[in-house]
Amino acid sequence: MSFIWIETTAVRAVHDTQLAEHGGLSGVRDAGLLQSALACPQNLLTADDLSCVTAVLALAAGGIDEATFAAWLRTHLAARRNAVSPAPTFCMTL
Repeated sequence: MSFIWIETTAVRAVHDTQLAEHGGLSGVRDAGLLQSALACPQNLLTADDLSCVTAVLALAAGGIDEATFAAWLRTHLAARRNAVSPAPTFCMTL
């Protein structure tokens, strides 16, 4: 499966939109941490493994910070763009 990933600039734009709508501090505290979080789902994904990726992200969601949200957002947007459905438990966890 050739997966089309959402670019970091798009993730940041959506994040800024969410902050404008719901409040919160703008900007990125640690660009390296953000890149790491965005790379995590990509590193874990195989053709049959999206539910594993979503499970890993769900476990990390105990306290949602900007990196966790960015990773979730990128996975969610990429899944929709590629017509893949994340595991239902992941959606309910967040």
